[in-house]
Amino acid sequence: MTRSKQMIYKEMLLIMMAGTFLTPKQFFVLSIGYYAFLIIKSKGKVVFPQIPGIRLYVFVIFFTTICGLFQYTIRNVIRDLYYILPTFLWILIGASEAHRKTEIDIKKTLFFYGAFITLKNLVMFIGRGTFDFNSLRFIFGLNVYDLGFILPIFAICIFLHQEIYITKRIDRTIVMLMMFNVILSLGRIAILQPMIVFIILLFMESREAKIKKVLRFSLAITIVFVMFFYMMPSNIKSPLTNKILNSFTEIDSSQNISSVAGAMNNWRAYEIQSAQEQWKNEWIFSQLFGKGMGKGVEIQYVPYSWTGIVDENEIPLLHNGFYTILIKGGIIGLISLLWLFIGNAKKGMQAFKYRNNKVYPNILVAISVAAIANTYVVRGPVQQGTFLVWSLLIGWINSWIRK
Repeated sequence: MTRSKQMIYKEMLLIMMAGTFLTPKQFFVLSIGYYAFLIIKSKGKVVFPQIPGIRLYVFVIFFTTICGLFQYTIRNVIRDLYYILPTFLWILIGASEAHRKTEIDIKKTLFFYGAFITLKNLVMFIGRGTFDFNSLRFIFGLNVYDLGFILPIFAICIFLHQEIYITKRIDRTIVMLMMFNVILSLGRIAILQPMIVFIILLFMESREAKIKKVLRFSLAITIVFVMFFYMMPSNIKSPLTNKILNSFTEIDSSQNISSVAGAMNNWRAYEIQSAQEQWKNEWIFSQLFGKGMGKGVEIQYVPYSWTGIVDENEIPLLHNGFYTILIKGGIIGLISLLWLFIGNAKKGMQAFKYRNNKVYPNILVAISVAAIANTYVVRGPVQQGTFLVWSLLIGWINSWIRK
């Protein structure tokens, strides 16, 4: 067993913990202040990380902002930048912290952040005292996509690598509580995302001749997961099962949707259909470079509850982050986003070959692939909020590899 002697990024941990109590806008403002603090502490030095695809991504943000300012209201342009910049800001924060404090490892900070989210949600659940489908989704769905990256990383580090952060018993208890939090969020991608990260990490581990250990660990996790699922009450298990069975229908954009009811029943598919149709009808320049920040996706069918809220039958943000970027940034914007994911996965695989510490290259590969699934279904880095753990790790690990 290895007791972790890692230090913690104390300021970062406090900021991240505070963010769980704030609105996305409040957390963005706090994050700007924190980044300014890092620049001041570094005597004005701004660290721009060497990350695959990041320069093209920044160009797309700049170009689409300029285009948007000439076509749409400043309010709409700022609104769209707010969907992009918080995640980008935390990439810069991760890179800056890795560069500023080279002696500190990010893992212990993330472990305590994940533990805090889990315990906070558990306290909320006990305080509410309700055990129905919607209540569970609301409580345990808070910050669940951050946990979706943290859980599999520490399941590997604590159970497989025998690392100790507090004590062996406490660490293992926290990881198990994280897993229950993810399952009780009852979100399909919330459960799928950590599974993707976990499977990739296990695959990378197996490349280091730990096959028997990996297989035993995989079997144990699978048994726990299946037992927990079957122990769920029917009033929770049934709607979750129905949602899982309907997953592919909900994103199948080839189906015929010809009414408000049809759109609402398969909203993700309808969003994709609308974006595809809009993009096809644009001229070649807009298809390549997008319509700019401030442009929304045009929809014909507006949900009943959105009447009076949707501006000119346009929605600014889709569940599918790729199609949101396609409309605003065109094919070039889409390439930049895919490059961020695929380029970082490739970089992690390359670093795996020549780094003695294989953990971070493995993590870079796993979170990059999982982010593709998240972006296709629940926005990823293009959202009303921050894709926090992903962006932090992307910035930090790339700086670590460069060092």
